[in-house]
Amino acid sequence: MVRFAGVLLLSPGIFVAQIIRQRAGVLYATTIIVRSLILAALMAFYALSKDPLMLVLFGIVGLGVATTAFSMVIDRKKAPDNHSAISNLVRGKD
Repeated sequence: MVRFAGVLLLSPGIFVAQIIRQRAGVLYATTIIVRSLILAALMAFYALSKDPLMLVLFGIVGLGVATTAFSMVIDRKKAPDNHSAISNLVRGKD
């Protein structure tokens, strides 16, 4: 089970690494949302099973969310303002 969970989480991690490497900024928010759902599911699984593996996986996914959010902030500061609806929403503009 542990190896399966590791492989299952490694696959999206590779995609996220490529998104960051290729600077596909449009997908940052999507990966954060998807992994937030994974975090919620892991907490629910831990609440049901009390299996410490769920906490370890939560930490790994949480670290990935934090690094992606950090990269998103850095890239948004470096990128020119393109006035897209999504970037305006993220930055809090009308």
